[in-house]
Amino acid sequence: MTHKEAEAYFETPEKVKTLIEICEAKYFKRIDYNANLFINHSLTSPQDTTKVLDELTGYYMLLIDIYLVSCEVKKRKFNEAFNKKKLELTSQGIKVTSTILEKEADQEIATYRMARNKLEANVNKCTQAISTCQSKLKYWAKEVDLAK
Repeated sequence: MTHKEAEAYFETPEKVKTLIEICEAKYFKRIDYNANLFINHSLTSPQDTTKVLDELTGYYMLLIDIYLVSCEVKKRKFNEAFNKKKLELTSQGIKVTSTILEKEADQEIATYRMARNKLEANVNKCTQAISTCQSKLKYWAKEVDLAK
């Protein structure tokens, strides 16, 4: 999914929910499956580890663009909601504090925040797993060198 395609999903909260459902089905479940390979100590060879490394690197590359879009949009939507509410209340002569405005804006962007959080969690899972796979492969490479 390109940056531009990802942006289209962030036009409305309904589209954001659809995007997360797509990511759940296509990526998040596979990322969790791979996490279980680590938990169950199933990566016992360089070949298995390389396969997982390649898969998770691919997921990372796909998800990072979507995640970055989610960060941009969440921030923009928050600022829009904050400023809209501030203008609305001050035009009525109501004095408001930033805390109240932040809470209201935060409620308004809940779907965008949820999407950003889920994407961030899965990007972080991929990052950690990639690092762990690389460490395992380096360890095995050293073992092979020592055996020579």
